[in-house]
Parts: sequence; structure tokens; C-alpha cells
Amino acid sequence: MMQDKLIVEIDPAELAVRMCEANYGLTRPMADARQALAAMTPEVREAWLRSAKAAADYFVEIVNAAKKTH
Repeated sequence: MMQDKLIVEIDPAELAVRMCEANYGLTRPMADARQALAAMTPEVREAWLRSAKAAADYFVEIVNAAKKTH
């Protein structure tokens, strides 16, 4: 039996900016996520990137757990 595979890449910058937008109800000042992050102070930028990494890591964990049960 062939199994379909779906490979996705989560862009940490895009995820960080989307989380920031959702959290504060804001719209980014420019379309490019990296530019939006660059406009933040270093401490704030790094905090959002850490949050995005944690969210992406969690997504990988639940996908891997689902693979084991199916």
C-alpha cells in the first residue's frame, strides 16, 4: 500500500508575525515577515521567534504522535 506524504515547511518568521498579529489584533506594517520582525526591538523579535519555534516544534510532535497511532 502506498502512503501519501505531505511535506510542509513552517517559516518561523511568518509564524512569529502571525502570532504577534493575532495576539495584539494588529496588521503588520509590511507584507514581508522578516521586514516586520526587523522593525521590532531585538528582545521582542527574539521572543516572538522563540514562541514560533515552540509552536512549530509542538506541531511536529503532534504529527509524529498521530503517525504512531494510525
